[in-house]
Amino acid sequence: MIGVVREILDKDDDYYVDYHLLNGNTIKITGNFIIREPETIYVDKKIIEIVLNDMVLQVNNFISFTFKEVYYCLPIKEIHKNKKGELLIKTSNNNDSRIFCVPSLGEDCLYYGYGSYFKDSYLIKGDDSQDLGKKLFLQYLFVNNEEYLNLEKQLRSHPYFVCIYDHHNDDNNTYVLFEFNVPSIYIEDIRKFTRGEYSKFSVDYKNKVHAFFEPTKDKTLLDFITRIFNRDLSLFRELYGDMGVDEQMIQEVYSKCSLLEESI
Repeated sequence: MIGVVREILDKDDDYYVDYHLLNGNTIKITGNFIIREPETIYVDKKIIEIVLNDMVLQVNNFISFTFKEVYYCLPIKEIHKNKKGELLIKTSNNNDSRIFCVPSLGEDCLYYGYGSYFKDSYLIKGDDSQDLGKKLFLQYLFVNNEEYLNLEKQLRSHPYFVCIYDHHNDDNNTYVLFEFNVPSIYIEDIRKFTRGEYSKFSVDYKNKVHAFFEPTKDKTLLDFITRIFNRDLSLFRELYGDMGVDEQMIQEVYSKCSLLEESI
C-alpha cells in the first residue's frame, strides 16, 4: 500500500473517510460515515453513485484529496463494495496492453511497479497512430516519496526508455507518463494484439508474457493468459455465455482491444 489520507466529513459528529492508496489504480475507502443506501444508484447491479454523509462518489466523476503535499484529482471508473462493507474505487480502465504488450519491454511486472505505482498502459498518445505497435506508454501515480522516485530513476535507465511526460494530467500533478520503444523483434506480436490475434503470438512471446507475471504467483491470471493463448473454447463460454455461435467459427476466445481506450 502506498499510504492513507484522512478527510473529515463532520467535525461535530466525528465523521471521516480514510483513503487507502492501495496502488496506482485502486483506492479503498474506510472510516466512520453513513452510506445513504436509498440514494445509492445501481445499473446492471453495478454501483454508479453512492453517498457518504453528504459526499457524493459517482462513476465518471473524480475523487480528490491531498497526500504528501500533492493534490490528487483521480477519475472514478468503477465503484465496488466488498464483503467487509469497504468501498473500492478503480481509477483506471485496466487496459489489456498492460497484460499483453508491456512484457515486450523485458524484465517482469514487479520491475515496472505493478501492484504499486503503475496505473495503466497505452498504445497511442494523442491522435498519432502511425507508430502503432512500435511505442508503449506507461502511466504512473506520482507520489512524492523515495520509493516512487527510485522507481522513476529505474525506468529512466531502461534501454528502451524514450522520454517522460511530467504531470501529464493538465489539471493536477497526479500522473506521470513514460514513453518506451517496443523492441523490433516483438512489434509484429504487438500488432497481432491490436487485431485480437492472441493465439497467433510467437511461441517466444507467449512464453515472455507468461514469465512476466510469474512473480505475482497469481494462478488465476496465469491460467487466464494460458487459456487465451491456447484458444480454450471453454473460456469463451465463461466470458460471453452461449451466444449460439458455431465453435468452429470462433477464431479467438478473447475480445480485441479497444484502440480508443488504448489511447491517451
